Amino acid sequence: MPSRIKKTFDDLKIKGKSAFIPYITAGDPDINLSQKILDSLPEGGADIIEIGMPFSDPMADGPAIQQSSLRALGNGQDMKKTMSMVKKFRTQNDHTPIILMGYYNPILQFGTKNFLHQCDLIGVDGLIVVDLPIEHDEELSRPAKEIGIDFINLVTPTTSPERLKNILEVSSGFLYYVSIAGITGTKAPDIKNLQNIINKIKSLKPDVFIVVAFRMLPKILWEIPKKGTINIHASLLPNLRRAAPIHCAINNGLKETGISTLFINEKIDCGEIIQQKKEDHLLVSQNILRVHLKTKTRKTSSTLTSQITRDSQN
Repeated sequence: MPSRIKKTFDDLKIKGKSAFIPYITAGDPDINLSQKILDSLPEGGADIIEIGMPFSDPMADGPAIQQSSLRALGNGQDMKKTMSMVKKFRTQNDHTPIILMGYYNPILQFGTKNFLHQCDLIGVDGLIVVDLPIEHDEELSRPAKEIGIDFINLVTPTTSPERLKNILEVSSGFLYYVSIAGITGTKAPDIKNLQNIINKIKSLKPDVFIVVAFRMLPKILWEIPKKGTINIHASLLPNLRRAAPIHCAINNGLKETGISTLFINEKIDCGEIIQQKKEDHLLVSQNILRVHLKTKTRKTSSTLTSQITRDSQN
């Protein structure tokens, strides 16, 4: 049986029409009005509806969606209430596809298995998780598709042909093409400004970049330093090669984990490992792990100290 998303696109194709897919943030401007807006969207012409899951740090979004998330969270919106909105919507509409869109952190906090179970129960049709790359397909994407929920991945103008092929192999529903560089709400790509920033960085002739817990950097940036770009990852790679490794270690009851420093390359968390430090006190609350990484430059050496504070409440 085809999914509601596929059926919608098939019907629109026959009619020669494009899909109208509006986005709302759950709980904005308040819980009651948000529900009314959601319920009225199909009558207003919506073919598919994207519902934003509020998050306190929506790094890929512009001021409009950032503020909508903060308003929603301020109103007490949480994942349970977002699920309740979809459940109420389904009592009067069983044909319009619903897509939950947002970041991985709220899903982790809710519990990945519980999240997927609830999505299945209430009739969620698809997921867009903007900060979960295909390298972590087994965590959410694959289990979602196994229960009939489409997982929609993102591509950008800088996505390489090889990576695009890999994304297409694991995507379902449709492909989300980010046509404009920058955060959401940008009216047009400011290519000149982006190039100026890149040129300014290049003019500094950096020896090394260091990133901590960051999303995948574009190659045009991480290849600038002559000694490479170094990432600090909170696990003993190749173990927990994924987003939120500390959450995963705690959830899986691991007694031991650690920190890896490695060079960045085209694949996430797969670069050459520089140094690893084992930590066997994962369950000690507010434990601080200091990692000292010495990187030689032409004349001096610099010491990076990264402090990672972990709250390990069970």
